[in-house]
Amino acid sequence: MKMNLKFAKATDVEHKVKLVSWLISVEWCHAYALAGEKAIFEVYTAFVGYDAPITVNVKNAKGRLIDKLKSSIRNNKYRGEISVPANMKLNELIHLEVDLPDNGISGKSLAIPVIPRASVNAMKWNVQQAKQGDVVSLTAGISGVQDDSEVIITIYEYDRDNIYERIVDLPTAVKNGKIEVFWEFEFQENLDDIPTEQDLQKYGRHYQAPQYFFTIMVENKEFGRKQESGLLTLNCDLTIDARDAAGKALANATYLVSFAGGTQKQGTLDGKGHAVEQNVPPGKVAAQFSNASGTLVDVDVDLVLT
Repeated sequence: MKMNLKFAKATDVEHKVKLVSWLISVEWCHAYALAGEKAIFEVYTAFVGYDAPITVNVKNAKGRLIDKLKSSIRNNKYRGEISVPANMKLNELIHLEVDLPDNGISGKSLAIPVIPRASVNAMKWNVQQAKQGDVVSLTAGISGVQDDSEVIITIYEYDRDNIYERIVDLPTAVKNGKIEVFWEFEFQENLDDIPTEQDLQKYGRHYQAPQYFFTIMVENKEFGRKQESGLLTLNCDLTIDARDAAGKALANATYLVSFAGGTQKQGTLDGKGHAVEQNVPPGKVAAQFSNASGTLVDVDVDLVLT
């Protein structure tokens, strides 16, 4: 705004000077508006007078009235907010039309696009249980964002005290309103360090195998903190190789395996002293062996969880 500041009249007498009101600018405070939320704007003026009335109309590109407010302007500046309807379409344009009726001036802002509020649905793992090294997929539906927009998937280890450990961040792009990411399951601690049922009972708690959920960060909002994805549980396979005191395979012996969760499994070794128990809870494992007559025998045993 340019103003003529030149004054050539005498300074020893009183003069009346007419100040011309100016509408300097009408500006949005952000480059876009979110549907269903408030959008903030500012109006800058000069010489309009304290408490001068101001009317603001919000319209779309076709001139349809979206919102309207009446107020008064203070110190030549007005900061306000308008309501953006929740049903507006992606990239629909809106602008402001400002009128200061007592000053006989008006103007309008530039147009900005409306972005619907992002929403996430159908968050899920493709399986409920996984072992070390398994490749699992994470999927979800995402609306209110454009295709190829980047979102961040974060995998957390679940904790009953709501202290979740962040495992990994996986950036990905939205395609046709959906995302899908593949992750190689990785337990980052020692399996023997998982608290057992016996360890936890003294605190009035119970064994829980490690579990995982994921969240999705869309436009600075994180979806899924309430485990909407469901929980993916770590499980294992147990390999047993047993030998007698002489180092020979403990063929056809009966075994009883005790797991960290307090459960047990019974079975029989093959002719090579070998057995596999699938889909068992992770954690410390103990086993005892008996011969055909039911007598317990001392063995050298390898118990390997994978």
